[in-house]
Amino acid sequence: MGWMLDGREPRKQIERSALKRLGKNKIVMWQFKNYWNIAILVNTLVPFCIGYGIGGSLQYAMAGFIFIGVGRAIQQQATFCINSVVHFFGSKEYTNGTAGDIPALFFMFLGENWHNFHHAFPRDYRNGHKWYQLDVHKWIIVLMEKLGLVSNVIRTPNERIKAKVELTKQQFTINMKKQLNDIETMFTKFVETLTKEIDEHINQVSVNVNNRLIKLKQKALFLGKRIEYLTNNSNEIKQKEIEKILVKLRQLEFDFGKYVSYNA
Repeated sequence: MGWMLDGREPRKQIERSALKRLGKNKIVMWQFKNYWNIAILVNTLVPFCIGYGIGGSLQYAMAGFIFIGVGRAIQQQATFCINSVVHFFGSKEYTNGTAGDIPALFFMFLGENWHNFHHAFPRDYRNGHKWYQLDVHKWIIVLMEKLGLVSNVIRTPNERIKAKVELTKQQFTINMKKQLNDIETMFTKFVETLTKEIDEHINQVSVNVNNRLIKLKQKALFLGKRIEYLTNNSNEIKQKEIEKILVKLRQLEFDFGKYVSYNA
């Protein structure tokens, strides 16, 4: 989403390497120098003219602009989302990698929304392997197979899929325990620092500051109980629980940091 508009340094490095190879090509350089003019023209005026050329009226011209110009832009963004949105969100039943499965996005991705399964079994022709999982691409391939147009279609055995699911659950539990142990270590250090700060300033600062410090410690102790519970029940938790704990811990550290900076 917006990758083409990203002007940060990594993209500039890619441009330099591309120019080194293609810089002598006059057509490429013309396109490079006039990128925005070409982009606007091709995505607005050209579709408008195509629509008008087909129907000879303003209605056809607007239809051309909407379906060829705007529609193609939306389709491109949907394609980009497969490597952005689906790699940030979604369930991870088959592998603990970055990709997830997001059922609700079928109508946008037509089957690519089952991305976690695809990463776990990349040679399988399906993305949504279960019969009820909506996946236009697998239906097309099956139809072509029935018509004799394709052969050697790879289907991952159910036994292997089940084994992968169990392995993923075990790996997830191990990862959760490790993350919780790391959080517990961070939390312990934070509480030690906070307690020391309170003991040093309890009689040196105003009542309001004391109250803020005490409330901060109460929040920290409450969070500590939550961390302890999750550590003892790590088989039942989800990644979202870990992320919430980290957010709360960082917020506490931020609030405490503000206090220390203010009273330094």
